[in-house]
Amino acid sequence: MFARFFGLLQREWRRDTKEFYLLTLSTILIIWFLPLLTRKVFIFSFYELVLGLLVFTAMFYVFLIPFLFANSIRKETQQLDLWLHTEAPFWQLLFVKSIYYLLVTLVQVVLMVISTFICLAQLNVTSLTSFVPIIFFLSYKMFESVIFNLPFFALLLGILLFFKRYIGRFSYLITIILFILFMRFNVLLYEFTWYKNLMYTGDNLASWIPMPSNFVDGLYDVIHEFLYVREIYFGIILFVLLLFISTYSLEKVLKR
Repeated sequence: MFARFFGLLQREWRRDTKEFYLLTLSTILIIWFLPLLTRKVFIFSFYELVLGLLVFTAMFYVFLIPFLFANSIRKETQQLDLWLHTEAPFWQLLFVKSIYYLLVTLVQVVLMVISTFICLAQLNVTSLTSFVPIIFFLSYKMFESVIFNLPFFALLLGILLFFKRYIGRFSYLITIILFILFMRFNVLLYEFTWYKNLMYTGDNLASWIPMPSNFVDGLYDVIHEFLYVREIYFGIILFVLLLFISTYSLEKVLKR
């Protein structure tokens, strides 16, 4: 079982090596070298430029990496020997692909953090620890969002392939509309009063982590304010449900 898992994981790496290197190079160039090259013409403070690029890169990767994940599945829909006649169940193939792209995301998060601190140090920013809370928050939200977007984009791919058989190119329009509606609902969900009263109460992750409140200025406050246990449990349940639905529906579409 483990041999099959690592074999499939290695196959993903061999096929998408260039893609991984391009992502890595883009992360380093955008967050590290771009601020250093443009600091003489940037009208705001240097650290605002660095943090702005960090926010942009994190938000961009939240959608880019799941898109690459779904596109990788789309490219393999023509390989019937892989998807239909392999000994590995379909959910294992999708699971391995998900693990690979989560590892890619983790590498990019680490590179973003390292590049940010190196760039800030080269810009002679005196207090680097003051940036730890926002960098931690952005890194956490980016990884969390990618985790949810992977099965969601797989579900969108299944919807796209299903409608494409009947309405052709108009299926792309339907998929885009569904994507916009989902993103809109996702934003509105956090603004609902009932959601705030239900999720933003009770224990938070700070009560589970043995970390003094003065460990790093602001870091404890970020964990205490945003990482609630109820919301984490709700996210896990929602992720498992979405993963099951997307895997089941995509397998049915591909086998037709």
